Amino acid sequence: MKGFYYKHLIIDVRKKAFFLEDLDRDLVRSTLGGKGLATHLMLENSPPGVDPLGPDNPLMIASGPFSGSSIYGSCRYGVFAKSPLTGGYGESYSGGTFTAPLSRTGVDVITVKGAADAPLWLEIMPERVVFHDAEDLWGKDTFETERLLKDRAEAKRPGVMVIGPAGENLVRFAVIKNDGHRVAGRTGMGAVLGSKKIKGIVCHGDRKPGFHDPAGNATVAIIAPRYLGLVQSPWLEYKLSKPPQMFGDDVNFGLKYKAYCVFEPFSSEAKIFIQKARKEFNSVKLKSNVSLPNSSARKIKALAVKWCKELYKE
Repeated sequence: MKGFYYKHLIIDVRKKAFFLEDLDRDLVRSTLGGKGLATHLMLENSPPGVDPLGPDNPLMIASGPFSGSSIYGSCRYGVFAKSPLTGGYGESYSGGTFTAPLSRTGVDVITVKGAADAPLWLEIMPERVVFHDAEDLWGKDTFETERLLKDRAEAKRPGVMVIGPAGENLVRFAVIKNDGHRVAGRTGMGAVLGSKKIKGIVCHGDRKPGFHDPAGNATVAIIAPRYLGLVQSPWLEYKLSKPPQMFGDDVNFGLKYKAYCVFEPFSSEAKIFIQKARKEFNSVKLKSNVSLPNSSARKIKALAVKWCKELYKE
């Protein structure tokens, strides 16, 4: 299946060590990366009754299978751990520019475990993690910390996530921030990062996940936001063996098209269907900075309904 590296980066901050683990392909196929994969690994590696602010509580950072593409919604990443706020399952999400550099490190999910003796910031690159001293950053707010880490990173445009004084002091609803005002604000994930004495994480690299249909990515990136009403969670409908029944529904049409572009065709009929759709989209010469009249938008949606019914004999 395309769209993944099948790699899991495990970082032990107490030992200042890391290693890469190959992910089981069936596991990735069944969870479709992102939230599904990170949740599976979190539950598998969290000891029963673990203290949310203890060193044995692993924190997972995951991008999704669309990360690094131009598809609508692909800028999201997730952070997962046992929540210090609720004592239960913790998840938090943010957008912005962190996800693309995270994806370019060449891994699908990162696990951070243990706790450092002194403040650190992590610099993650393909097959490499550097543990930097962060004593001079401890106590600074998120805005100044992010600016300083961008200057210190070995890249021109790194992705940076940071915590502020709330995370350092283990406030149970502390957040993680990136891009100044982008926030992974739910369930106290900033406190979990603070409990590990990690002030920030910087990502950069040159890796790219393979996509089944790169040209289709470009097409759906233009069409999706305005005309097909795409949703951001492909696993809600995606099935390898049996395509979703669309019944002329624009959301499902867009979802099918999006999944096809990244993963692989559901069937030979689906491939013909998508080729036909793309030909029509190209014929109206859609550009990202051009707004079509409502009549054209309705025409495209009507054609989508027609093709769906033809394909599924509905």
